[in-house]
Amino acid sequence: MTTLFPLADVRTATELLASRHVIRLVTEIDDNGAIPARRLAATFPDLAWHHLRRAIELARAHGLV
Repeated sequence: MTTLFPLADVRTATELLASRHVIRLVTEIDDNGAIPARRLAATFPDLAWHHLRRAIELARAHGLV
């Protein structure tokens, strides 16, 4: 059985999965469990805070975290 998804949903999923910051965040959580807010900067020292914050917002908005 083939399920067709609306183009907007496919586009949103593609953009989300193409975000390397979101992928890193989700992978880190999957590998090591929840990350306390006070440890976020230490966990991702190479990410600017605004990139990390945007990744968290996107992941939350789409139910990934």
